[in-house]
Amino acid sequence: MAIEHAHLLKSTTSFDTDINSTTINDDDDNDIDDTTPWLQRTHTTPLKSKMPHLTRSVIIHTLLIFCYTFFAWLYIYTNASFFPFHSHAADYPAPGQTALLAIPSLDIQYASTPQELRSTSGYFGPPTPDMDAQWDSLLDRKRIRVTAAELARNGRTSVAMGGDGDTDDAGSGDSGYLAWLGVFHELHCLNFARMWKDRDYYYPNATEYEVKYISEHVDHCMDRLRAVLMCHPDVSDLITMYWDKSTKPMVNGTRILERCVDWDALMASTADRQISAEEMSVLKNPTL
Repeated sequence: MAIEHAHLLKSTTSFDTDINSTTINDDDDNDIDDTTPWLQRTHTTPLKSKMPHLTRSVIIHTLLIFCYTFFAWLYIYTNASFFPFHSHAADYPAPGQTALLAIPSLDIQYASTPQELRSTSGYFGPPTPDMDAQWDSLLDRKRIRVTAAELARNGRTSVAMGGDGDTDDAGSGDSGYLAWLGVFHELHCLNFARMWKDRDYYYPNATEYEVKYISEHVDHCMDRLRAVLMCHPDVSDLITMYWDKSTKPMVNGTRILERCVDWDALMASTADRQISAEEMSVLKNPTL
């Protein structure tokens, strides 16, 4: 027993010695100067010191992006060259609006109108004097008088309606300016193509030069009609098919135009603007 007690006492003494030794070493560490570089524990300080600078940089760049975007938008909004047909973006229809009106006073009314695709309207078929008179009556209302402000709204210029056609005489806009509604350009093209189809009747003595010129004009007209149809597609209803004595489905010739502009109401709203043939006859080119 005595031997075991002595051995336990020795182990305890050894353990105490190790503890004292460790304590002394910690004290020695505390005596070391904290400014020694490899003992510094403030390695997060440089990152913290950079945070205010990083925040300011983000804010400054965000403000610059906002300013560039704002002034670019402002330039586009006020520069008519970005909008070749209208001088202001605000003139364009917002989502849900039906149409952009070149003249605000136009009376646009819609109605459902049944039409037969294969029916005759009197505008097409073998040429006759009555057919030509019908087209003349339709196109005779194409010339209207517009104001300088209305031209500016559309980003356009035009011929001034002065007493002798002199632009200077109508510089104030008192006599107005000559214009067509866009639809009359398409109707003019359609009529021109109709006449070219029956060129032997309308142009029996056309020279080679005239044939070339008219052919190019008709090509322009047909492409114009294509562009308009694609720009303002009829999506008001569906064209359906049926089986006949053919290997391919046939187009159903009857349909309902769900939404059709009341043409008479539209023309009535421009009646006081229409320019007569007599006024046109006195116009003179001031550049000649």
